[in-house]
Amino acid sequence: MPTRHEQKAETRAQIIQASAQEFGAHGYRGTSFASIAESMGRPKSALGYHQFRSKEELAAAVVELQNARWEELRVAVENGVRHGVPRLLSLLLTAALDARENPLGLAAVRLLLEQQSNQLELPPGAFEWRAWVHAQASEAVRLGQLPGATDAGAATGIILNASLGLFEAENRGLQTADSRRELVTLWRTLLAGLSAADVDGLLRDTVVVVPLTSELDRLRETSGTGAVPEPATGAVRPAAAPEAVAPLLDPGSRAERPTSPTPAPRESETP
Repeated sequence: MPTRHEQKAETRAQIIQASAQEFGAHGYRGTSFASIAESMGRPKSALGYHQFRSKEELAAAVVELQNARWEELRVAVENGVRHGVPRLLSLLLTAALDARENPLGLAAVRLLLEQQSNQLELPPGAFEWRAWVHAQASEAVRLGQLPGATDAGAATGIILNASLGLFEAENRGLQTADSRRELVTLWRTLLAGLSAADVDGLLRDTVVVVPLTSELDRLRETSGTGAVPEPATGAVRPAAAPEAVAPLLDPGSRAERPTSPTPAPRESETP
């Protein structure tokens, strides 16, 4: 029989998971304690204000957990992918596909995008995305993957902003929900525009890595402890050992997929 501590940890994990699904679908303003409880099939009182005193604390818990996951993915990419453009694109692609399968990932992206407009205090990650992308772009210039005259800062903005814009367009039902293929198509165009050397080779070396810890396990490990586990730094486990992007470049293999439905708007609620 589970101990009281284990039951509390399991309940906390379920609350965070349900919160992530609500934040991802409806945003911060469209989510409330009541809507989270409803999604869990429980009364509002079951959420336990002693665990989360506010909706902002819930949002912070979601982002903190996803920050740890992103750090794990970054370490895996840096351990298994060559420097410069392939490393840069591998992390962006891995994070995008992770967010498609992992409610915490999608919720964290949306919460961070809404952070300023909602005046949220969210925990910082182990690395800053734009600074990391800039470092990889600078390395790409040094290695000759991008022309020597390339402004690494400008390249960072072009790649990061365009990739995030496409991802958000998919979230809002404005773009075919096929992140992998659409991102590769976008990057092919961007790299050609930046006069990158051997675009096909750079894309072939772009891979998807998978985390060594499942989100449910991470939630259970951290619930009730107030601590986030250190990211795994051991063996890298690439998808499909690794799952290369190159096969996606064959236009004959393109398969149209239905557009993801856009969640119905919800009136802002006060928790």
